[in-house]
Amino acid sequence: MTWVAVLLAVSGACCYAFGARHQNTAVRGTADLTVRGLLRLVRDRGWLTGLLLLAAGTGLHVTAVALAPLTVVQPIGALALALTAVLHARARGIRLNRASIAAIVACIGGVATFVGLAAGSVRPQAVTTAEALRVLALMGAAAVLLAAVLAVTRAGRARALAHIAATGVAFGFVATVTRVATQRVREDGFTDPFLVLSAVAIIVALLAGGWCLQRAHADGPPDLVVAGLTVIDPLVAVALGITVLGEAPYLRPAALAALAVSAVLAAGGVAVLARHHPDATGPDEPDRSRTEPRTDRDAVAYGRRGTETYELRSSL
Repeated sequence: MTWVAVLLAVSGACCYAFGARHQNTAVRGTADLTVRGLLRLVRDRGWLTGLLLLAAGTGLHVTAVALAPLTVVQPIGALALALTAVLHARARGIRLNRASIAAIVACIGGVATFVGLAAGSVRPQAVTTAEALRVLALMGAAAVLLAAVLAVTRAGRARALAHIAATGVAFGFVATVTRVATQRVREDGFTDPFLVLSAVAIIVALLAGGWCLQRAHADGPPDLVVAGLTVIDPLVAVALGITVLGEAPYLRPAALAALAVSAVLAAGGVAVLARHHPDATGPDEPDRSRTEPRTDRDAVAYGRRGTETYELRSSL
């Protein structure tokens, strides 16, 4: 069954990559993302195709996790980042520079190491009511903090990173709250009042995360969006499991240090990718991947050289 799970996870990663590419193309062609703009996206075939591919990728990944250990399956999802980078580069006619390639390798390696170490150390624990409420409180605090960051971040790479971070944090909390709710049902059944709060929190986080995801696609290239999600989402979920839910009571200091180093490596890869990606957007990152004149002065000089060449040929 492990090989079946691996094939399912690879298929899910491919669905993620193609889905992100479709949605990024549709969203970046939209002038705004107001309610009217979102309604137009719902009628866009490319955007709907991307949504269906993302849903299929999620289903394949969940099935793979059910058939094989998390240590085997979870790192495979990082293949979506490499595939998305290749698809986007070919579609835009650009070439990834060395810094972007190194950043992608850092993201994939950091996430794979982090998930592998965490999966080998984490043990599911009974979740108390206090721990469950603490997760919801942290979720609310993170929402307030991210809303403040988005309010003061205007444009460029910083805004793209802010929306990507908000999406990853939202989905990381969704995974954590879902896991907590599932464990509470196993312990106390469906009579636990926490289930109502968790359902509301999950719905709100999914809506907010989905909107931030579309804004991230509007502000940045798809491989940057996928990089942020494949890094931030698992980091948030595992960190909450270790620190709040106490799922790693026997984690050694050396393993904890390795987790921290791998997390910093993966997060640093996202930051480097946002800074050096040849298709990065914003006024602080001009696109130098094409051979067109970079300034009006260059265009004028080119035109003068062409005129002089024509006059010289005519005189001869």
